[in-house]
Order: sequence, then structure tokens, then C-alpha cells
Amino acid sequence: MFTPITLAVLRWIHDARERAALRRLLEKDDRLLDDMGLTRAEIQDVLSEPGAVNLHERAKAQSRLSLALDGRL
Repeated sequence: MFTPITLAVLRWIHDARERAALRRLLEKDDRLLDDMGLTRAEIQDVLSEPGAVNLHERAKAQSRLSLALDGRL
């Protein structure tokens, strides 16, 4: 069983990886983002959330962005 501190560190690592993935999406061409059904504004909106916010939960509101984070797009 994980301790609360271990869980917090694992969540921080997970969120850092998701933020990195979102920043990589911002490097993509607008046409590619459009093909994925994403806009730069959607990605930037999620990135603007404070670090304590669960990015994956926030991205679920924008299902295409959630799929991109999961690597399914």
C-alpha cells in the first residue's frame, strides 16, 4: 500500500508528464490539431489550470483532448 506522500509524488509526476504532452501538442501544426478536433485555445485553457488540478479530469470535459493525452488520437 502506498503512503499519502508516495501517492502525492506519483500524482505530481503524472501531472508533469501530462503537461509536457500538452506542451508538445502546442508545437503541432494548426491543421494537425484541427484534424484531431483540438484547438490551441482548448489546450492552453487546460494548461492554464493550477498544478493541483487533475489535468486528466479537466481534459475529460474536452473529450478529444482526453483522447490525445491517452495517446488514442
